[in-house]
Parts: sequence; structure tokens; C-alpha cells
Amino acid sequence: MKSHHMACLSVLLVRLLVASASAQSGGCSAFDDVTVLPMDREQTLPPRTVLVRDGRIEQIAPARDLTIPHACYDIDGRGRYLIPGLVDSHVHLPLAGSRDQLLVLQLPLANGVTTAINMEGSPGIVALRDQVEHGAIIALRIYTTGPFIQQPAFMTADQVRKEVVSEKALGYDFIKVHGDLTKRHVRRSI
Repeated sequence: MKSHHMACLSVLLVRLLVASASAQSGGCSAFDDVTVLPMDREQTLPPRTVLVRDGRIEQIAPARDLTIPHACYDIDGRGRYLIPGLVDSHVHLPLAGSRDQLLVLQLPLANGVTTAINMEGSPGIVALRDQVEHGAIIALRIYTTGPFIQQPAFMTADQVRKEVVSEKALGYDFIKVHGDLTKRHVRRSI
């Protein structure tokens, strides 16, 4: 078990170094001589060079046909596969400032998870999301709901409307209604 964790940590460290090097090379990376698994067909693309600039794929070409720009960080992909980033669509991130938070944000990268949807947000998670987005922290991309909208905190349609407007203004990406909001309680406000 320890060797598995060490392998994951080794892969994570390599990826963090690649991200850092890419940032230092003006946002340009090239995955050279890598087998690509596209999502639009059931096949692999034999050795390709994938040029990524500013976080977007700029070009995919047979490895022998693409000259890597001098300013790009060159990643040797021989014997490796490149897949689109995976999304974990239901996570509960630790609260900001907790000892495990950075680890929870970085370990999924070792397994190809590049995006997470956090299902119970807070102002601290919004701030963390923004730090990741601006490159202050190297971690998976975060989208987050606000705090749960549920009874007994929200008993009327008006309370729910105000909370939705408030969460939007605070920068949350999604709204999460948890449990039931009964018609009996909602009708009282109409």
C-alpha cells in the first residue's frame, strides 16, 4: 500500500513541476510522442505531439510533423497516454485552512481528475476556487455550490428567493437544495 501512495505522490510531484514549468515558459507546454485517447471515437491516436498554450489545446499533430516551439516546456510522452481531464461531480472539500485541504485538492491530479464540483460551499471555498483559478495554488479546478438551501432554515418561497440571489451575488457557481421544501411551507409565502 505504501508503494502505491508513493507512486501517486511521485506522479503528483511530476505534474506539479510540469505545471510550474509551463507557467514559467509563458503558458506553453508540449506533450511529445504521446498516445492520445480522444473522446469522439473509439480508437487511440498513435504518437502525437499535443501543443497546449494558456491552458488550451492549440494543436495536435503526428509527433514527427510538429516542431515544438523553443519557448514551450517539452514533456516526454513516449509510452504514455494523454486523456481529457476527468471531473468529480460530487465532492465535499475540507474547510479552508484545514490541514488536509491542499492534499485533497492536489491528489486527484495524480489520477487525471482536473475538475471538481464541491457540493457544500462557504466563502472560504469561493476564495480557494479563485486562488486556484488565478494560479496562486496548483490544484484541480473547483466549481462550488453555496450552503445548503433546506428546512428548517428556509421555510418560505421568499426566503429561498432571497438566498438564491444572495448566493449568486457571493459568487457561488450552483445552488444546492437539500431535502424537501414542502408545498405547505412554500405556499404560506404566496
